[in-house]
Amino acid sequence: MKQGVNVLSRMAACMGLIFVLSAELSAADLNAQISSCNACHGEVGVSKSDAFPSIAGLSSPYIIDSFAAYKDKARPCEKKAYLTGPRQGEKDDMCRLSDTLSPQQVKLLADYYAGQPFVQATQPFDPQLAKRGASLHQSQCAKCHEAAGSIADDDSGILAGQWMGYMQEQFDAYASGKRAMPEKMKQKMDKLTAEDSKALIHYYGSFQGQPSE
Repeated sequence: MKQGVNVLSRMAACMGLIFVLSAELSAADLNAQISSCNACHGEVGVSKSDAFPSIAGLSSPYIIDSFAAYKDKARPCEKKAYLTGPRQGEKDDMCRLSDTLSPQQVKLLADYYAGQPFVQATQPFDPQLAKRGASLHQSQCAKCHEAAGSIADDDSGILAGQWMGYMQEQFDAYASGKRAMPEKMKQKMDKLTAEDSKALIHYYGSFQGQPSE
């Protein structure tokens, strides 16, 4: 009986060690994934380039949905070069990267970036276009994008203070049909002219140095 207890004790100890090692490996894996994301999206997800959006402070559900959209090719996957890190200069795309991550890894990444503060980009904008864009936002966008699109819990991304170059890219993708969108959004977007879209982008870009909601 004593021998049986010792065997069980050793098995329990081994299982505990496996659990600890697994947790350590998961933490190391998460850190590696974060470093890879930061190489394009900036430290803790605060982008320094208008080619890449800031992902810090976006809601976890929104980030998870974005990975799913890339995986399903519902969002365009243009190849872009890493800005920093060991792969600096190499090109990759979000569709391929999304395929390499498990749902658990995506959830961990989403929760991590959702826990970081969103930082509004400092960038030039046209005040007159921004003024026109404010009016367009109120009539066309405010119902889903409250407070100028600054509330992450809307689960529709953060627009206020996002990089204008990235937003222009997304507006173009919507207009061309390369990026899917809900029907209620499509009805609004179809009404916008190119100048309307430009005005909205300058409006969102006019938010700088203000705390996110």
